[in-house]
Amino acid sequence: MDQLLSTDNGYLRADFIGSGIEMESEGDVAVVHLGEDDQGLASGEFAAFYEGTTCIGSGVILEGFPVCSKLLRRRLKKNMLQNRRRKNAIRWRSPDSKKVKKIEEVFKSLKEQLTALNEQLLTIADGDCWSHAFHKSIHAIVKKLGLNIKIPTAFELVREIDQMFLKEYKSLPKTSDAVSFLQEKYGIRMVVYHRPKVDNEEENAHFEKFIEQRLAIAPVAVCFKYVLGYTVFRDDNKAVFCPSATDLLVMRYEVIEGHYAVIIGRGVVMKGGESIEFFEIQESNGSQFGYGGFTRFQRYKKLITDVFEFKY
Repeated sequence: MDQLLSTDNGYLRADFIGSGIEMESEGDVAVVHLGEDDQGLASGEFAAFYEGTTCIGSGVILEGFPVCSKLLRRRLKKNMLQNRRRKNAIRWRSPDSKKVKKIEEVFKSLKEQLTALNEQLLTIADGDCWSHAFHKSIHAIVKKLGLNIKIPTAFELVREIDQMFLKEYKSLPKTSDAVSFLQEKYGIRMVVYHRPKVDNEEENAHFEKFIEQRLAIAPVAVCFKYVLGYTVFRDDNKAVFCPSATDLLVMRYEVIEGHYAVIIGRGVVMKGGESIEFFEIQESNGSQFGYGGFTRFQRYKKLITDVFEFKY
């Protein structure tokens, strides 16, 4: 087959190599009307393609498939072998063809989508989320105080911190390692607040209240447990991530890698007749994650492990 030319009233039309064969297709059945010189068949006979199988013969289409005689079945087998040899001989029309240009546009679009996906995967795999969260929180504090000073970018934080503190993918396993660095290099005092033990419900409630108080001043940089449910969570409809029972069990008994982001707000939504309180965060995974780089997760689930305060 040279190339599908067009769809007209639900029928597909096509040209075959070296012939004027026309193919009409409706649903799952494609019937090819043959001329008298085509494949040695008499005028009026036809070839049909059904679910990848070719049938050449005369007769009627019964339940979506033609009835063929024994002679034409043998001819079918011969033609199927010929078709396999001719597969690689299929040739496209002129490069100026609108159809070819359309195909090129489709491939270009697919390539762009693949490139964006690769960039997203690389961003997620990168461990420098701490630097983005710190930079955004420091910037918010400086703006709040009305200071006209230069603040470190995320790139500068990664480049200038002692590289012995960083692990694979530029991650920072111990945030305490950044305390002296920020003080000496930029004059920024960094205070780290750790979540109380998970069994102490009262102290954990106070910790949530403390986050609210910090949030009333400026966006808050935090570290939270990067549970599996959140890694695959996509907040396209501004939904709230609620950790599953499995996530909570893993959080309790296993060591989970921390992920850094900035809390920018809080709120409540109704789901199934129940209210769910949430924190809204600006992700450090880039704009591809969540809705434009923002997402939400449920409060009071002990996801947050550390809160960072920056002072001048």
